[in-house]
Amino acid sequence: MADSNYVIVHCPKGHELQAAHEHLTATLSCPVCGIEFVPQSSGPAAGMAPPSRPDSAGLSYAGGTLAKPVEYPGITTAMLWLFLMSSIFMLAGTILSFLMKDTLIAIQSGSTDQMAKAVPIGAAACVGSVCWLVAIVLQLIWVYRIHTDAQQAGGYEEVSPGLAIGLTFIPWFNYIWTGIAMRKLARFADGSRGPGAAATGVSAVAATTRCLYAGILLGVGNFSVAMYNGVKQMSAMQAAMSNSGKPTPEQLAEQYGGSSMSITIGAAALSLVCVLVYFASVRKLEASLYPALGAPAK
Repeated sequence: MADSNYVIVHCPKGHELQAAHEHLTATLSCPVCGIEFVPQSSGPAAGMAPPSRPDSAGLSYAGGTLAKPVEYPGITTAMLWLFLMSSIFMLAGTILSFLMKDTLIAIQSGSTDQMAKAVPIGAAACVGSVCWLVAIVLQLIWVYRIHTDAQQAGGYEEVSPGLAIGLTFIPWFNYIWTGIAMRKLARFADGSRGPGAAATGVSAVAATTRCLYAGILLGVGNFSVAMYNGVKQMSAMQAAMSNSGKPTPEQLAEQYGGSSMSITIGAAALSLVCVLVYFASVRKLEASLYPALGAPAK
């Protein structure tokens, strides 16, 4: 049963709140967007700055979209560091493969004496792969979370949480889509904040735009490497069929040296650079978006 001591009011942005009767003629603060207003007035109170925390007296959340004030995602730091660790381990494993190519060639030629020497390469690849998989799962949760928060706390409608998640499953395009979705959120946050916070919003838009460019570069780079490796593998298979099904030492040497390894190392280094850009972009986006949704600035 509704409490007769409270009535439903709406802030100028349409957020539904509960206010005590004695506060209806006073200046109140919306705990969602931070705007100060008088319930019987048509707009924000003049000269009032949004509070840094959504804890104003006399207001509570109604049975609407939010059960509590919006908070920053708690998984962001773990997600970013796992992506960074994954890229570092993958690059390290690729460089080790180049430095230990003679060992790898001997192993593929049938030697078992050199296997122990290749353990660091396998360990780097395994650790990097595990970090990458966990980071991908956390990223899916993070993307859904920030779009849900923007939708519920700020009325963001340009990209739904479901669409934001769904398009990340498209190979190659997922790199580009992440940058597009982040830039849309940054522009939304830029338009939702007051003039005093405009610099933060513009900075977030610039950061997420760089993330988009990095995603395009990474997507094109990885696709090119995949096509190049595919052509090389087809050529190796054809040559092996004419050599009793086994690659020749010359073919193995070409696989671990020359242009093949240079391209692979370059792709791994590019991934690390793009992860660093993504790292900075995520931090800029959260620093702009969440204060606009009513969370305290960090």
